[in-house]
Amino acid sequence: MPQATTLVLTDHTGNKNYDPISIRDGVVEFSYGTGVPLADKRVTISVNRTPAGRRNVILKGNFPIVQDRTVDGVTSPAIVRVAYADIKFSFDASSTEEERGDAINRMLSLISSSANDWLDPVMTGTASIF
Repeated sequence: MPQATTLVLTDHTGNKNYDPISIRDGVVEFSYGTGVPLADKRVTISVNRTPAGRRNVILKGNFPIVQDRTVDGVTSPAIVRVAYADIKFSFDASSTEEERGDAINRMLSLISSSANDWLDPVMTGTASIF
């Protein structure tokens, strides 16, 4: 079983280190510290088995946007919106490592491939699919 270590994730400004901060009930939580706990971006990873034997790998992200707000002359940080991301992979108990890897790579290529340029306005913009 691998030990949770720092994740390096990339956004429009570059690489960010998400450090493991807790492991509880099979869920590892990672945080990108900003100096203001309210603004910390978090990622969780969990692995479990269903009663039917399927292996679920669940990745979740919680990415708050924080701005300073002034009320009665007192300035404090406040969450103004949050982006959430959930990715779930579910594999049959008899699947092979290669089959699981292929499924993951197909989904990664779906959201990162330049061959799917039409998908970007749907994912990052406000476009619908027709």
